[in-house]
Amino acid sequence: MGLKDKYILKSKDSWNKKKTWHPLIMSLVLVISLAIIHKAYWVSTTETNPDEIWGNKQITKNGNNWTIDFEEEVGDSITFKGILRTAPKFEVYRNDTFVPGKYSEGEALVYSEDLYGKTMLNVSGIRILVNDDLSKQFFVSEIITIKATLVSNVSTFDNNGEIITLVREGWVAESEDINLSSSKDNYFFTAELLIFFTGLYLSLKRVTNLREQTGLVWHLAKFELKQGIKSPRMIVLGVIFTLFIIGMGWLLGDLQMEIQNLRSLYKMLTEHYNNYVSLFSL
Repeated sequence: MGLKDKYILKSKDSWNKKKTWHPLIMSLVLVISLAIIHKAYWVSTTETNPDEIWGNKQITKNGNNWTIDFEEEVGDSITFKGILRTAPKFEVYRNDTFVPGKYSEGEALVYSEDLYGKTMLNVSGIRILVNDDLSKQFFVSEIITIKATLVSNVSTFDNNGEIITLVREGWVAESEDINLSSSKDNYFFTAELLIFFTGLYLSLKRVTNLREQTGLVWHLAKFELKQGIKSPRMIVLGVIFTLFIIGMGWLLGDLQMEIQNLRSLYKMLTEHYNNYVSLFSL
């Protein structure tokens, strides 16, 4: 018998010895396969790296004529998938948040009065202008899909006394083109859980004397719990663990609040600075 035949025979023997857990093993293989399909679905139907597209835009400054171009063609539509890096409620254009006629390098546009009531989303790094107020519809760190279209427009602005003509390309979208990725993810997650628990159930049915063994384990667990929970060491560990969890919860909550406050403060200070610069330039 050759080495290959011995290996195959040994593998078959090892597989047959695990007959009880065959359903669970097969369910795990199916779950992994479904997870790969889940990932492939998003990669094939959406652009999962929006930051790369935003970073590849070309800004050309030729005297008083500036241009902002993307590698895509004007009129192209792309469905982006990403995380909202900032809260939309802080990205809505209102009277006190920008100065019309001022150029924003970070958002790659010239502020104008027709921006009032619109929202500039930051989706994993790419800036997308939505023709609606999204302050109460979406929140920071949510994962969304958004179908955006590349458009072009021409505007002018004052740059240290020089009138600059900007021909820019930018991404725009409508509010109905935005969805939470969980609307699709939940189907995959539900299917994966059903497959896993089905395999687990079928494997447990193959275990001999399962009820008796489960009862024995349960009685042992209750005995250990009754004996251990009353010990001073267990009480001290429980108190320390509880305080640690509560402290971490407070810390993370305060940290998230501070980050949001710093972002809103930074944006407010930036806008006020731009207002003062515009007033003095006049």
